[in-house]
Amino acid sequence: MKRIITACLILAFAILALSSCEIGAWYKYDNASKYTAGDVKLDESPKNLDIDWIAGRIRIEYSDDGKFKAEEKASSDNTSSNAPMYTWLDGDTLRIKFLNSGRRYLESFSKVLFIYVPRGTVFDNVNINSISSDLVLLNINAESIDTNTVSGAVTISDCRSDALMAESVSGSLHISGSDINNVDFSSVSGSLTCGNSKLADSVEFTTISGSTMLELTEDSGFTVEFNTVSGSTTIELPVTETDGKKVYGDGSSKIKISSVSGSLIIVKSTGN
Repeated sequence: MKRIITACLILAFAILALSSCEIGAWYKYDNASKYTAGDVKLDESPKNLDIDWIAGRIRIEYSDDGKFKAEEKASSDNTSSNAPMYTWLDGDTLRIKFLNSGRRYLESFSKVLFIYVPRGTVFDNVNINSISSDLVLLNINAESIDTNTVSGAVTISDCRSDALMAESVSGSLHISGSDINNVDFSSVSGSLTCGNSKLADSVEFTTISGSTMLELTEDSGFTVEFNTVSGSTTIELPVTETDGKKVYGDGSSKIKISSVSGSLIIVKSTGN
């Protein structure tokens, strides 16, 4: 219980840190003079992505022409030309901001950010902060992926990473067809769904009411520690119990879930 309360405090501080981006507030960031407006095209991918996006959607996927591109489109009545994104290639890091610094953020500002990455690209780090943007990462390789959202859902499909760290208030995390060694997810009410993916070496999920759904193959080995007040547990695979932990196969993947009322469901993968 103490861990859950601590997680809630961390999330509360995260919201306060993003409060400068609330509707009607001024959107400000450091080194504003180094940023330029508009889309970006590069011959090679940067080593790191650092994205700050307020509302709309972010989608990262392979490019068709082998070039790195970051483009935006309006998803509401405003046009991106009236409120363009701003970027700065800071050494090996491409920094992307939703608006120019010093501009007032209005509710009508909702945009979609498309990032196209050449095949074979391996990022050192992908860092994304957003308020109400849905994040979609497809076929991305990165040593580490960090996401911080208030209400947007995070979808990770066919990605490869050593570590994924995600924080949200109500946004959920969906992982499919991916190979991620370590997953650490904290949320107040968002759920964790993982299907048709290589089971991570470690999975840690801290939540108040969010549920966990894992779809695992019969040859997976895991040890589950589920701490809950009123949440239910459903596991389709035959497990043994040791020291309050549920073990299947060789128990190699360590799964630790802390929840007040969220449920845990582990089902057998159909292989689809």
